[in-house]
Amino acid sequence: MKPFTEQLHPHFIFNSLTAIQELCMEDPDRARKAIQELSVYLRGNIDAAGETTLVPIRKEIRHVKAYLDLLQADAPRNITVSWNIRTLDFRIPPLSMQPLVEHVIKFHSPCTVDPALAIKVWQDDAADYVSVHDDAESECPEGADHRTASLDRVAERLGAICNGSLAYDADHGTTLTITIPKGGNA
Repeated sequence: MKPFTEQLHPHFIFNSLTAIQELCMEDPDRARKAIQELSVYLRGNIDAAGETTLVPIRKEIRHVKAYLDLLQADAPRNITVSWNIRTLDFRIPPLSMQPLVEHVIKFHSPCTVDPALAIKVWQDDAADYVSVHDDAESECPEGADHRTASLDRVAERLGAICNGSLAYDADHGTTLTITIPKGGNA
């Protein structure tokens, strides 16, 4: 299994710092908030590097929100994000959600004028779930398969740590769904 440190993307950190530097002159309050979010984002990555157990889903959600806030600080356009959180009562391998969000933003949101993401967290009697859905349909190049090493690492960690899985569905936009079976979440 690849180490968590491979998920720290220096280009994202440097881009965030450059955006914050610009905000310092233009909007000091936004710059201050962006620095706070960068701290949360980096702390989440550093903490995960030493993590050997599942973490509360709320910790993963906070990490994703910090990532999205940093991304929006330097975004040429706004990405609409809707959250549907039906439960906070389960645990997940660290750094499992953020790579899904990053994937759809990197590979699918450029294919649409006004990108939108829907992030859903729920459970039923059989499993706990997290899904990230984008609304990019036909604008993306036909037949483009943007499966990435980061998604493969998430799938590998899910299987190894909690008998979980990652599904990739490209019908009506793209939906990435984490499934953690009950009992795999001990």
